[in-house]
Amino acid sequence: MQIIPAMAPPRKLAVALTVASLSLSCTVRNEKDGTITIEDEPRTIILAADPHSALVFDIHCDSDWEVSLSYSWMVATPMSCHPTATGDSRRLYLTAFQNSRETERKGSITIQSPSDRVTIPVIQLPAGYTGGISSSLQSGDGIFQSAGGMDKLVLFCDKEWVISHPEWLTVSKESGEALSTQTLTLTTGENQTGSELTGELVIISGQERKVIPVSQAFKAKQSTVASWTVGDNDFLSSWNSSHGNCWTSMGILPADSPEGSQAKASWHVSGESSEARTYIISSDLAGHLAVKPTWSGDYMLFEIPGEDVSEGERLHLRAAIQSNVSSVPADWVLEHLENGHWLSDLELKIAKTGVPVAIENIFTVSSGMTEQGFLSLRVRCNGTKSIGGSNLTSPQSGSAVRFVPFPDESGKINSISLTRAE
Repeated sequence: MQIIPAMAPPRKLAVALTVASLSLSCTVRNEKDGTITIEDEPRTIILAADPHSALVFDIHCDSDWEVSLSYSWMVATPMSCHPTATGDSRRLYLTAFQNSRETERKGSITIQSPSDRVTIPVIQLPAGYTGGISSSLQSGDGIFQSAGGMDKLVLFCDKEWVISHPEWLTVSKESGEALSTQTLTLTTGENQTGSELTGELVIISGQERKVIPVSQAFKAKQSTVASWTVGDNDFLSSWNSSHGNCWTSMGILPADSPEGSQAKASWHVSGESSEARTYIISSDLAGHLAVKPTWSGDYMLFEIPGEDVSEGERLHLRAAIQSNVSSVPADWVLEHLENGHWLSDLELKIAKTGVPVAIENIFTVSSGMTEQGFLSLRVRCNGTKSIGGSNLTSPQSGSAVRFVPFPDESGKINSISLTRAE
């Protein structure tokens, strides 16, 4: 099949494909009664994104014939024709307007006589396509964040293709047909391996092979899981005010570290007492968080979102309580929630007023500790005998318990902290 210019001197089609894939040798011969026969009938007509010349068909038919196009981006001349008296062929020119899209255009051309009809699919190549494998990543770099994520790969090949990928990367489709733009979804989960992940996307189409490097970063978990500052009165007062007075009005403490943490602490009142509780930032400028009165069954609850910790991790809790009055209950206990039950970790006793009692425990996270979506710990009042030794029968109005800095030699632990154990 020869290429004849529609309105200009002969020029090659502007696309780097083999001549065989673009040249058409289509002769429509007259048999009888308008029957159309096409020798070497192409399965598909392929047009360049910006055709510089028309494809030419020599058509033989002993009756009138006409052309119909499925879309207006194609152009055919003439659109209808009468047979010649001598039975010579008539010529049909097919071209298209420029395709500026990043994807191919698909349509068809139909040649029809009163008694026959021939339809041939037409594909116009994407803008800028020069053959072989064309691919582009939405991100442009193939780098995934440590928390996991998604990327898109747009792929176009002139032959069937297959793709291989690293195990840590999921690809929505691993093979496909020729001459059809595919948008593949690439996804990764959180990188918990402890190091950067690297690999290659390998696309094979016919004799072509294209390699795209991909990687996923690794971000070491912060040592601090959650913490609540104590021991800095100016900080606590400013923080409480900027958070809607959450502690002094409701007894609620969102974690102030690390940034963005959804962990929180909150005071809960025992059902054995109807006394109202008052939440205080200590007035003596010591930066203590306090609640009064306190009674058996009251507790401070610490809740850490399950996604912030992993099963098998070892966590280190540090906190401290004290009281400056002798009418506070002396006995307390540290507990954690596991499989719906509160289990005791550490018994605590406030022996003297004004002396902090260290709360320190290292534990391993189990699946049963986060089954409800949160890791839950609490410091609970566990008796009615006072620091002064009397048996209390009801909460005393001034019996305030304080959460204070952890009593270590350095004096630098000025927070209730939950960290990853070394």
